Amino acid sequence: MDNTNFNRLKILVAVDESAPSHHSLHQALQLINLREATFLLLSVEAPVMMPPMPSASFGPGVLDTDISSSWDEAALLKLQEQRTQSTIQWAGHLCEQAGVQYTTQTEFGDPKHVICDVAKRENPNLIVIGSHGYGMVERVLIGSVSEYVVHHAQCPVLS
Repeated sequence: MDNTNFNRLKILVAVDESAPSHHSLHQALQLINLREATFLLLSVEAPVMMPPMPSASFGPGVLDTDISSSWDEAALLKLQEQRTQSTIQWAGHLCEQAGVQYTTQTEFGDPKHVICDVAKRENPNLIVIGSHGYGMVERVLIGSVSEYVVHHAQCPVLS
């Protein structure tokens, strides 16, 4: 019976295109005994938020166009998908260079909730996630994915 994977650590690494995410992956590759770990590279595509852009008319000849036509949601979604694929490929390439086994997963939704949901489903030994280092005001205004994950994940988190 082959027990090579029985004692392997499963490390969930949340990746995106940010510098803190890149730094976290590099740190995880340096800190963890790679012969005993498998990385799950998770990228979460947040919903594209299109601002409401009503038609505008300021009088004859001034502006009689539908401003919303300049927003192309399909193009934004395609760009987001390309960035996600590029990020996953980059992270996979780093793992290959380090000789670490890995799998990839792309999910859609609010990153903080999706990361915790995937962690619950996959039961990793550790979550690795980048942190932007936001101050209190920024965390209150825009939230912190890493802070949420630290408080809600059911396993240790390296941030």
